[in-house]
Amino acid sequence: MRKISLMVLFLGCVVALSAQTSQSVADPWVGTWKLDPGQSQFHNPAPKDETVQVESVNQGAIRYTASGTDADGKPFLESFDGKSDGQAYPIAVNGREGGQVSYHQVSDHEYTAQGKMLDGTIMTETITLSPDGKTITIRSHGSSSQGAFDQTVVFVKQQQ
Repeated sequence: MRKISLMVLFLGCVVALSAQTSQSVADPWVGTWKLDPGQSQFHNPAPKDETVQVESVNQGAIRYTASGTDADGKPFLESFDGKSDGQAYPIAVNGREGGQVSYHQVSDHEYTAQGKMLDGTIMTETITLSPDGKTITIRSHGSSSQGAFDQTVVFVKQQQ
């Protein structure tokens, strides 16, 4: 009986540890990402700098903040807190609603997005995390009052 109790206790510990280990696996999207202007191709003048802080991309939740300095030297702040369920959620630009964006998870390393900004700009995007988890590439196609455009923006993960 004592052997069975020890075996049950041992198995319970193994299950608890494996559950804890699986929960503590880091989400590869979460972290600080810095714009790589050399790898990016912008439709408009490139920002002087941009950093994205991804807080959550799990269980359908997406939460990020992008901040930086635009090409004219003005600071900007963009944030999103929504889900990847295909429904549109507001995106905040400099503290005000800037439009609506919907995200859809294609795989662990890819999302698609559709957005409509308040200025009438419409965009579709594919957001891809590299297999090594070190870069995010955002490929966008859109149209605005200035016409259709394409751009590719690359971010590199910063060491924590």
